[in-house]
Amino acid sequence: MKKALTCVLIAIISLLACREKQNVIPFVVTQPNDSSAVNDTAHSEDSSYVILGMTDYSIKSLESKSIPLEVMLTGKIQDRITLSVTGLPEHTSAEFDPSSGYTGFTTFLKINTVFATPGVYPIVIKGTSDKMLTKSYKINLSVETVPCDSILVYRTNNFRTRSVWNQYILYGSTHMDVDYKNPEIFYFSSLLVGMDGGNPIITYEDISYYVNCDSLTISIPSTTVLGTNQRTGQTNTFIVEGSGTINPDERKVIINYSSKDEQGIPYRYEMYADITL
Repeated sequence: MKKALTCVLIAIISLLACREKQNVIPFVVTQPNDSSAVNDTAHSEDSSYVILGMTDYSIKSLESKSIPLEVMLTGKIQDRITLSVTGLPEHTSAEFDPSSGYTGFTTFLKINTVFATPGVYPIVIKGTSDKMLTKSYKINLSVETVPCDSILVYRTNNFRTRSVWNQYILYGSTHMDVDYKNPEIFYFSSLLVGMDGGNPIITYEDISYYVNCDSLTISIPSTTVLGTNQRTGQTNTFIVEGSGTINPDERKVIINYSSKDEQGIPYRYEMYADITL
């Protein structure tokens, strides 16, 4: 009888132990004051450090910004951490400088936008250790609207102009400008309108252009100007018109235009400039 009771007790204790194992709930330890950290289900969460400086940021649609971040050790053993960022809007790039280091280092997140679409974008900044442990932070990046026509005046270098037939650079002093008395008027100051042998014919009259910020296109309506031969000083009338595009990925503005002299002889040119940040 005593032996039977002992067996029953052992069976009951075993059953209770199994039930306790089934009710165990796994948990993740988070660091204090690290509220923007999010769990990464693909890897184990790294609790040996925190990244300070994590907050929401705003940037203009054509801008370069450098954000300081500190990777601070909270554990006992240093490890090399490699940083990455995902979720950026289109026409936006980002890099860390430096991109990795041993816990206890400062890095700068450099974000460049080139006509990025305005809005609020959740981006994720992730740190990955050499042991493949990760820590992720989710913050919001707000892209603010900036009129693209006015910003181009300050963000483009001088245009280089070449013939569409031989691709030789013929002129390099055209630039975008704005009428400061009427900031809605944009124009090119000085433009190549023809060639006389090897002598450029330049107009110094203002040639208006219009920018469509939605389609990222530029148009030059038909305009009559006076061109001056740079060697002889002789002047002739020319009719100029053209169109172009803004390429955010290559950070370039490319414009194709034509000019006709008084005899109707056409000249065709392409001019391009880099967009600077």
